[in-house]
Amino acid sequence: MLVIGLLVRCTSPGPALFRQKRVGRGGRLFCVVKFRSMTERHNGPGLCPEGDVRITPFGRILRKFKLDELPQFYNVLKGDMSILGPRPKLPQFAAIPNMPYRPGITGLATLAFRSEERMLGSVVAERVESFYEEHIKPIKANLDVCYMCEASPSSDLRVILTTFIACVFPAGVPRMLGSIPDRPRRLEPDHIPSEGHSGD
Repeated sequence: MLVIGLLVRCTSPGPALFRQKRVGRGGRLFCVVKFRSMTERHNGPGLCPEGDVRITPFGRILRKFKLDELPQFYNVLKGDMSILGPRPKLPQFAAIPNMPYRPGITGLATLAFRSEERMLGSVVAERVESFYEEHIKPIKANLDVCYMCEASPSSDLRVILTTFIACVFPAGVPRMLGSIPDRPRRLEPDHIPSEGHSGD
């Protein structure tokens, strides 16, 4: 992590770390920490499709292998995040308000949409956010809730192992994850488990 931080500083102007407000457990905002993969002044949409000119050359490498996520272990130590859980969302993209469990570094939805940037890259710039809202966010929310309802130590271990393998053999991820629902079920508040019922 120290080497990555130094390379970020040496390859583009700006700090090594990027901080941003995200939605945590119970709807509480917290500051997520990542290695900076974009230009220091990266005003623009919150979503980042493949080919976005704001991404630095070294940032593309970090994002490809998900190395920009490593500083989030600090958020885990603080108690804002967990190793496994829903990705921490930007406030405008939070599908489930007052989520009762902590967001995670990895999870089923994170793995299922590991190539989200590539998917968004095929959408015209003006429709990126509306495409995400209509097609991606509901499925992600459904995957997160369904997984947390049925989470167990063995399923958690499988997701963590798949996350590790995905960095080296991304083509093997779908086979390890099994089938992924393409049509989200309606999410009812009573069906969302509390954190104590999850596999965390």
